[in-house]
Amino acid sequence: MTSHHDSIQRFAQRLEDLDYKLDRLESRLQDLGGEVRERAAEKLARLKAVGLALRQREQAIKDASEAALHELEAGAEEAWSTAKVLFEDLSIDMKVEGL
Repeated sequence: MTSHHDSIQRFAQRLEDLDYKLDRLESRLQDLGGEVRERAAEKLARLKAVGLALRQREQAIKDASEAALHELEAGAEEAWSTAKVLFEDLSIDMKVEGL
C-alpha cells in the first residue's frame, strides 16, 4: 500500500504528463484544416475539461484523510480512463490527417 504522500506525487506527475500532451496536441491542432480541425478542437476541449476535473480531484486527494484516499483514487481512475480514451481518439484523428 502506498502512502498518502506517494499517491499525491503520482497523481501530480500524471497531471503534469497530461498537461504536456495537451500542449503538444493544441499546437499540432493548428496544422489541421477545416472540419477535422473543428472536430479535434471539440475533443481537445472535452479533454481539457477532464483535466480540470482531475485537478480538482488532486486537491481533494491532498485534503483527504488516509481512509478516504482509496475512494477518491477509485473515482479519479475513472476520469483518467476517460482522458485516455479522449486522447487516443484525438490522436487517431490527427494521424488520419497525416500529422
